[in-house]
Amino acid sequence: MSVAEEFFISLKNGDYLKTWNLLSEKSKERILKDILDRAKGKEPIDFSKLRQDFDSCGTLCRIYWDTFVKGFNPDLAIYESSWEIGRIKKKEGEIILRYKEAKRPAILKMYKEDGSWKVGLVESFWPRKGSR
Repeated sequence: MSVAEEFFISLKNGDYLKTWNLLSEKSKERILKDILDRAKGKEPIDFSKLRQDFDSCGTLCRIYWDTFVKGFNPDLAIYESSWEIGRIKKKEGEIILRYKEAKRPAILKMYKEDGSWKVGLVESFWPRKGSR
């Protein structure tokens, strides 16, 4: 669970480089593609430059995560939810988050990539975009 906790804590603390580095590759790719989709018709953004910005937590990275945190309070996961380990496989796992006021728990999907556990943010919470 420590990687998931680190993710939410780094999000809360504005340590967005750490937040980014704790995400699964699929989550990173989807977030970048979503940004590019929203930018269509505006100033063009190159995917590789956008990826570099997020990999070094530049301006666009900070804007994205600052906006994300305005809509999602990490304290709900950190302090106001109980955590338990769900199913675990060799390269996949689940953490069950039960927010005190929710009728159903949230399932946070975790993926082992290059020997480290990563948070599947998109896989867990983006509607219909999260299946692997």
